[in-house]
Amino acid sequence: MKYTILQLKLPPQYTETELYSAAAERLQLTSSDLFNLKITRRAIDARERYKGDIYYILNIEVETSKLLTTSALWQVELSKDEPQDQPVIPLPRTDGTRPVVIGAGPAGLFAALLLAENGYKPLIFERGKKVKDRRHDVGLFWGQGKLNPQSNVLFGEGGAGTFSDGKITSRSKDRRRTNIVRQTFYTAGAAKEVLYDAMFHIGSDKLALIIPAIRERITDLGGEFCFNSLLNGISVVAGRLQGVVINDREIAAETCFLATGHSAYDTYALLSKAGAELQAKPFAVGVRVELPQTAINKSQYGNCSFLQELGAAPFALTLGKNCYTFCMCPGGTIIPCSTEHGSLFSNGMSLSSRSGKLGNAAFLLPQSFQSFSEGYNVIQRLENAAYTATGSDFSLPVTTLKDFPFACKELPDSRSWKRAKAADFTNILSEQMCTDLSSYIPRMLQKMKNIDLSSVVIAGPETRTSAPVRILRTVEMECTAIKGLYPIGEGAGYAGGIMSSAIDGIKAVELSMS
Repeated sequence: MKYTILQLKLPPQYTETELYSAAAERLQLTSSDLFNLKITRRAIDARERYKGDIYYILNIEVETSKLLTTSALWQVELSKDEPQDQPVIPLPRTDGTRPVVIGAGPAGLFAALLLAENGYKPLIFERGKKVKDRRHDVGLFWGQGKLNPQSNVLFGEGGAGTFSDGKITSRSKDRRRTNIVRQTFYTAGAAKEVLYDAMFHIGSDKLALIIPAIRERITDLGGEFCFNSLLNGISVVAGRLQGVVINDREIAAETCFLATGHSAYDTYALLSKAGAELQAKPFAVGVRVELPQTAINKSQYGNCSFLQELGAAPFALTLGKNCYTFCMCPGGTIIPCSTEHGSLFSNGMSLSSRSGKLGNAAFLLPQSFQSFSEGYNVIQRLENAAYTATGSDFSLPVTTLKDFPFACKELPDSRSWKRAKAADFTNILSEQMCTDLSSYIPRMLQKMKNIDLSSVVIAGPETRTSAPVRILRTVEMECTAIKGLYPIGEGAGYAGGIMSSAIDGIKAVELSMS
């Protein structure tokens, strides 16, 4: 019989023998009675960190030949059947065209993978380049301020997440699709902890190897990738998709999964022209806040001797509905980003080791507008001002918390990004944003013990946290006004992050072909 054990508590340096012993004790058996033990979820419990107590809390599944009375055992239940792999998708009505996927970020890659695994041979069009070539373009941008508008930190194979942490976290209760995503990353080369850790960071260095492995799996199954392939139009007749225009050449398509990401603003103009219904969506803007990782570790883990096992600590802070942190990068780097000349914004990045001396997170102010154009104009103003504030060479605008919102007199040596310039944020953010962040950031950081506010660095602006628009779609995830078109992922306004975007892509394919 297979049993599920919940809330199993073990120290950070636990061994497999200790894991089996703890499971056996909970089941009132011996370790030799157990087999096929599998961790299904693992999270850190640091609530008693200042007493020196930190634990992993694990959910596991384990088999035994013994028949147990689960009602007599604490947090033990008979395992439910594993969610089945997605059924083989029946071939749909077709005019002979291949399904098209626009965008090779998480939503597009997982949509393409599922199509390929079920006998379709999808055509995948990506405006940017393969990861290897994209890294070269990003290097030129970061080192010399030379921007390629189609191949950069946000555009290209793997999407914006390739140059971030590769955070594999999810609040989704969709266990089957979540497991598909985790298993795919593991098969492509991620560490085994991706299968069960509640918060797992793949790292930008590992993603550069993992994303191409997923692409190769798709091509082995008959999928075809076309890079440097920009969507310039959508052909619609009588409310039904007829084709897509790629690099000014029309390609027939009756089914298209549109996964262009949250920063492909030009796509929204194409959709509007084609008759799609767009709706303004709340988003958030703010700044990146950077502080010593040792201070973060001490605040989150206390005087912990288990850093090697636990790794660099993350944090998450909120101040009601007024301000919240986002995309925390332990042991990471603040990076400048852009998708067009005259525009500049910030993001965060960590490598798989998370060994940097600093950690950073976005501190965000929620925004809401009546129309997409109104929100888009605000984003453009902030990014244009940031670009101008540092001499129009894509240097990162930086100051210190003690000087914010004004420019610091001298750039702090401790900052992670060296190609930066001191900037007066009153020339970048609105007056209200400056006032709010000047008040909120110190109040939020003071919730963490051992943080020296004089060591905190501010960079920004942070503007590309999510799409400022939602492409309306039906319960079957089809565009309400264009049959055959399936907007998916962050760019559609229904997902946020790698995991939810990948799940969105999988679900759309399943619904479209059922």
